[in-house]
Amino acid sequence: MNKKNFLIRRLLIHTNMPFDGNGADLRRAVTACFKDIPVLHNHNGAGFDYRSPRVRYLVVKGVPQIVSFGSGATIVEYLYRKRFDLRVADCYYKITGVELVDDLVTVGGGHELMSYESQTPWLALNQKNNAIYCGFLKQIERRHFLERILVGNYLSLCKTLGIFLEERVTASLDDWKQIDVSDKGISMRGFIVKYHSNMLLPFGLGLGKWVAKGFGLMNVVKEREVGHFVSAGLKKKEL
Repeated sequence: MNKKNFLIRRLLIHTNMPFDGNGADLRRAVTACFKDIPVLHNHNGAGFDYRSPRVRYLVVKGVPQIVSFGSGATIVEYLYRKRFDLRVADCYYKITGVELVDDLVTVGGGHELMSYESQTPWLALNQKNNAIYCGFLKQIERRHFLERILVGNYLSLCKTLGIFLEERVTASLDDWKQIDVSDKGISMRGFIVKYHSNMLLPFGLGLGKWVAKGFGLMNVVKEREVGHFVSAGLKKKEL
């Protein structure tokens, strides 16, 4: 198996004013309302779930989104039927409407190279790899190191989704710049990247660390090259 079709379920949350925060802020606001639902916290009921998060929190142009697949899809539909509002620090957001969107997508190896760019910072490095990255003095060395990590991120995602690749995964960075990221006092080295790869990556999944908080979100630059996306359904509710 080189590719796999599966369902991504998105809950779009419309508020009385643009949501002024990131995915981490949205995650804290939602989990504060639903403390007893483990999958929203990336828990499995018996502790932390070390698999790729089934629920992810994004903010796109001021609109909060909760993206889910697998075991998270049922929970997101449950949230669609509930009434709740969002609070981030001193800001209170009244929810004026919600949309439940089902997207049938394809993930896996493609036969054409596709171009991607970061929509949110890609957190590529753990503590060990950060030390290795800083040890490289030449940009070409750093680039090749990041490319290997990018390939590893794709392989990890495919393993989570049960996709067995028959072709070699490729990823080549065209451009990247470093950006500092922090959340709850934890600082990370992030990257804004442009690259091309032979992998199909649908919107909402993300790569690297803190993907549940909306980091590592990539956009297809040349959407016509993907052509493996179909909207499978839409529910909309105004409150």
